[in-house]
Amino acid sequence: MNRVFGPVYSRRLNKSLGIDLVPFKTCTQDCIYCQLGPTTCKSLERISFYNVEDIIIELEQKLKGVSPDFITLAGSGEPTLCKDIGKLISNIKKTTSIPVAVLTNGLLFFQPDVRADLLQADVVCPSLDAGNEYTFQRVNKPDPAIDFETFLNGLIQFRHEYYGKIWLEVLLIRGITDTMEEIIQIAQCSAQINPDRIHLNTVTRPPSDPALSGLTLSELEEFVSLFTPTAEVIAEYPTLPETSTSQKEIQPEDILAVLQRHPCSLSELSFALDVSEGLIKPLIKELIHQQKVEVFDVRGRELFRFVNK
Repeated sequence: MNRVFGPVYSRRLNKSLGIDLVPFKTCTQDCIYCQLGPTTCKSLERISFYNVEDIIIELEQKLKGVSPDFITLAGSGEPTLCKDIGKLISNIKKTTSIPVAVLTNGLLFFQPDVRADLLQADVVCPSLDAGNEYTFQRVNKPDPAIDFETFLNGLIQFRHEYYGKIWLEVLLIRGITDTMEEIIQIAQCSAQINPDRIHLNTVTRPPSDPALSGLTLSELEEFVSLFTPTAEVIAEYPTLPETSTSQKEIQPEDILAVLQRHPCSLSELSFALDVSEGLIKPLIKELIHQQKVEVFDVRGRELFRFVNK
């Protein structure tokens, strides 16, 4: 399967061309809200999963046909588990002037080599979903070797060493982190990290734990002023991506390659694959029949997610 995917329509990064650096659901955490489902390989071990030169060749070919706003190291697991991420960022910088973003849970930032590997990135987007040990364990379910203090101190130390932009994402869950006490604790921890921007999010895609639900936009907006800098609500797309009218041929594997990294609506798949919705519909229907894709209704939006067997 190709490691470069999209571009996908991103709430934070607009037109984002993704690079997936780790096998599906290989992660340092098992977050209860994860849109890709439960973690199947929880680890702190950094490995060279794929050949960097092969990824760069694939990226160069992809860039001949698209012009993304960002090249984003993300996908179906935690990208900092790839021990070659620093080498890859360096090679991307030699290949293109398109800015590089890294989406990460930030758990490995306590390791100096991880922090050093990300110094060349233009934007780093770590997550902060809790402000105390109990909630951290409940929501993020990290590798048992890491406690909340170690995690938070890693983020703070990274801020001291990194001169690029840090866009911190805070995801709130109804009934767990939506109380004033919890949010104030998260805001206090966020202030210690001193990010350039804070993105306030909630459950808007099918979560790992189906019992979870998100906050409304108005509820999120009540909390933005508690953060420094003032948070920005990103929980809903401000606009939907324009769907394609292209009639080019695609295969079911093309759809799975996107959904394995990013649950999507029909219009989002049309945007990512640059093909009309009409060509996608029968393929999606067959993939659902084969139980390779599952469908969810989240706040009236029909979303499709890869089924990990």
